[in-house]
Amino acid sequence: MEIERKFIVNEKRLPFKLNRLVNYYITQSYLDTGDKSIVRIRRIKDIHGKETYKLEFKTFGLLSREEICLNIDYGKYLELFSICKTSLSKTRYIFPYNKFTFEIDVYEDYDFITLEVEFNSEEQANSFEPLDWFGEEITYDKKYKNNNLAKLI
Repeated sequence: MEIERKFIVNEKRLPFKLNRLVNYYITQSYLDTGDKSIVRIRRIKDIHGKETYKLEFKTFGLLSREEICLNIDYGKYLELFSICKTSLSKTRYIFPYNKFTFEIDVYEDYDFITLEVEFNSEEQANSFEPLDWFGEEITYDKKYKNNNLAKLI
């Protein structure tokens, strides 16, 4: 189960420099973005150039959703990529804060930055107080879902 809240953030309001954080370059490509589920592949490149590939199944949801993630090899990734309908690329920065991990995404084709906070339960998510440098919450705004952003590129 994936439970997360998502916010737009202004890079100038961040209390740290993004380039000081652990980061990954991610390409997400979508095989299916139906009403009930999403099937995507990911190519994840770390700062040392090592690449990993994943096949992911997600049910549709705004605050929470089921998620299954499988590691795949490069050959399977290329095979699946050839039939993908849409893609997007982003750099993800990881910022640990107290008992949470903030994932900050800088999109290649958009001029906004998002921040996701993952939770262990919906109760924890609903009781979380955003920090003062967080911007507008977009958890419930479907247009900011990555599968929808990929359709616009």
